[in-house]
Parts: sequence; structure tokens; C-alpha cells
Amino acid sequence: MTEKLQKILIVDDELAIRQGLKNFIEWEKEGFTIVADVGNGKDALKAIEETQPDFILADIVMPIMDGVELTKIIQSRYPNIHMLILSSYSDFEYVKSTLQHGAVDYILKPTLNPKELLNKLKAMVSQKERKNSSKNQLSALNQYLLGYQHTFKTEKSAEIFPYKKFFLLVSNLKLYEDPEQIQRQIKHVLPSQDENSSYSFFSLNNALVILLNLDLKEATYTQQQLWKTILSLKRAEPSAFFIQSHCLESLEQVKQAYPKLAALSLEKRFYYKQTLIIEYECLIEAEGLPPFETKKYLLNLTNQNFDEALDELQTFITSVCLRPVLEQDLKNLANSALYNLLAAVEEMNGNNQEISQTKMTSFNQINNCSYLIDFPNIFTRIIKDLRLLIEKYSKSNRIDLSQNLLAYINLHYAEKLTLNDLADHFHFNYNYLSVFFTTQMNENFSDYLNRVRIQHACQLLEDSRQNISEISYAVGYNDISYFSRVFKKITSKTPSQYRRKALLR
Repeated sequence: MTEKLQKILIVDDELAIRQGLKNFIEWEKEGFTIVADVGNGKDALKAIEETQPDFILADIVMPIMDGVELTKIIQSRYPNIHMLILSSYSDFEYVKSTLQHGAVDYILKPTLNPKELLNKLKAMVSQKERKNSSKNQLSALNQYLLGYQHTFKTEKSAEIFPYKKFFLLVSNLKLYEDPEQIQRQIKHVLPSQDENSSYSFFSLNNALVILLNLDLKEATYTQQQLWKTILSLKRAEPSAFFIQSHCLESLEQVKQAYPKLAALSLEKRFYYKQTLIIEYECLIEAEGLPPFETKKYLLNLTNQNFDEALDELQTFITSVCLRPVLEQDLKNLANSALYNLLAAVEEMNGNNQEISQTKMTSFNQINNCSYLIDFPNIFTRIIKDLRLLIEKYSKSNRIDLSQNLLAYINLHYAEKLTLNDLADHFHFNYNYLSVFFTTQMNENFSDYLNRVRIQHACQLLEDSRQNISEISYAVGYNDISYFSRVFKKITSKTPSQYRRKALLR
């Protein structure tokens, strides 16, 4: 019998008041029991942990912790405990504050009488029972919508859904960094129920669901009021996005619609940065990407024409973002293109921590882009950073490559040496190396190699007794006639003329 009694905690700094309240009513006869009485809010918090009360009768003006602060804490930590405030006439501003922070009702001390106090407490018990009943109904509804029950039939289902028409507002929990916070905000902003509508709010799997059951004659007005109220969420939660269903005729249709709408809200939010709620019928249909000239792009990377490759990629991305392209297709292409680009830069410079970090940063920026309208600007910033990185390492690489090429040529000039040999040795594309050599040395590879060989031939003609045929072979020419032609072209003399002139000096 005692376990069924509603437990009351009395909080008042006046001992006489506490004692008076304990003897004011035959509590157990009325279905209540006083589990503790304390003199301030701080002691009340300790008593709550020890006694687990259902209701608290609390004064407002108390030392250490007053009733206002206590109300805030109880609302935050113990939302199932209902508070009844004991107030004097002069405390009314404080009373309003407690009501705003979760107190259920108040009663004036000067006019306090047993009947009024009991009526207030019993009304609070009824309210609590209705709330618990509603929770049970909602739990049964959740089980039905999740598919664990084939039907939704309860004794009081007509109280929850008195009308024949339903509308859904659905969002996806994956859109939010703090799903619990968005649920608290929705509960806070939902408008009061009226005689023409009934709201239910709950979460199922990854779906946030506001189920509106209403009189169809008042549907337009009620929806407008709901939309107007929920729009206030956009300021507190910019990523909020809901899809509204068409008019549904039954809970079975609700059951079929909500998971589809939850998936769509995750998929379609990418296209609606400035929109909080959109009707299902108004959703745009996303389209696939047009073809990207991948072969041309990869060829530019192979030839290390990075600026041209980036220009093509940026132009393509900017263009396709003008239409509602599929989010994942867009991000996959951007990631893949940048991966290939940075792989080419890494191949040119070896395993480099800065390049690896840039790769990860770029991927994160792309994958975390929430809206299509923002994608071109984000991608433009990525491209700008990549150009600076490529310029930094390309310049360093050009200097190193030039030095390495010249050193290799000077060491192997007497061998059968071709540009293909250099490309293979230094792991570069032939066409890129040909362009690079001409740009850096202001002459092509063959002319430069001939010049190096002839310089060494001149040295041998001056310093050795080798005949011209031997010298031709020593510097890399197997054909003495060809050697003589090249020698004269570069020095304006034949090898014999050059030697005779050297001997006369």
C-alpha cells in the first residue's frame, strides 16, 4: 500500500510551515506520503537523491538556494518530478520565473487551505498519469511504425489521433551534430495543440518525425502555423531540414512514408541551404554528372601540365554545380581528380608530408560540404591552395631535375644516350621531359648532347695524341663523318683544323 502512495518532499526555510504542512492533511488517506522536509534548495537536492519524490512543495524565498534556482535544476536533472510553488503575495515575479522554468502550478500561502492544496496535488497526479499514458501510447505507436507490431490499437488511440487525416514532417538525425539538442529544440517550439489538430513528436531509427493529425477543413491554417513556428529552428540549428508529406489517409500510410522521407531529407538537404521545410511534391530530381574528359585530364597529369589540368577541372566543377547533380557523384569525381593530381605531384617529389596533409585536408573539405551552392567556392579555394603547393614543389623539382639531368649527361655523354634513356632513368614521361629540357636549357636534348660531346672532343684534340677516329668514338660517335659534320657545325672548323690551330698556340 505504501509503495502506491505519491511521495511528497516539502522545502521551506520556516520550520513552522514545514511542520504545519505535515499535519495539514491526512496524507496517506488521500494517497500521499511526506518522505522528507528540508529548509533550502541545496538540502532538497540531497533529499531528492535519497527519497525519489514524485512531487515537491517548495517555498520561493529561501537561504543558500532559493525556489527559482531549485526549479531550474529539477527541470534539468529530474524532469519527471512535478513542483508546486508556495508563494506569498509579494513573490509573484518569482512565481512567474519558476513557472517558466518548469514548475507546474503555485498556491498562495496566506490563503492556503487543505481542500485547495489537495485539489492542486490531485490535478498534478492526473496530469502526470496522462503524460505517462501518452508515453505508453507513443511507445506503442513507435513499435507499430518500426514494424514490431502489425496493428496499432489501444484503448485511447482516438484521444491521440481524433482526426482522419495525417501529415508528416520528417528529418534525418544524421544531419545533426547533436541529435538530442535538435529534439529538445523541436519540443520547445512546437505550437500548442488546439481543437482542430493533434501533434506527436518522436524519433525512430534515424528519423525525426512530427506527426500532425488534423481536421482537413483547418489543414491549411494549421500547417501554416506549424511551419511558422518550426521556422524558428533555422536560427538555432542551421542544418535543420524537414520534408512534409502529402495528405495521408491512415497510420499504415504513415508507416510506409516516414522512412522514405527520412532518407530523402538526408539526400536532398544538399540542394536546400536556405530552406527548412519543403513539400515532398516540390523536391527536385537530382541528375547524374555529364562526362568529364578524364583521359585528357590524366594525360595532362602524366605530362605534368598541372595548370592546364586544374583549369579543366575547375571549369567542369563550376559548370556542373549550376544544376542539381547527384551529391555523391560530384564529390567522388572531385576526390578522384584531386587524388590523381596529388599522386602525380607526390611521384615528382617523393613521399612528402605536406602533400599528404593537403590531400587529406582537401578530401575533408569536399566530403564535409553540406550544400551544392557552397561547393564551387570550396573547390575554388582548394584549387588555389593546390596551385601554390604545386608551384612550390615544381620550382624546387625543376632546379633539382635540371641539375640531375646535366650531371647524368656529363657522366654518360660517351654512351649511346637518348631522351628515352633519360626518361626511363628519372621516371618521367618522354613528352614532358622533352618540353622540360627545351624550356630549361633553351635547346633540345640532341643539340645539348652534341654540344657536350664536342666540348669533350675539343679537349681531347688539344691534350691527347689520339687520332680523330678514336676521339670520335671516345665522345660517343661511331660515324666519323657524322662526327666531323657536327664538329664543324658547332666550332666552324673541322677536327683537323681545330687540332692544327691548337698546336700553334
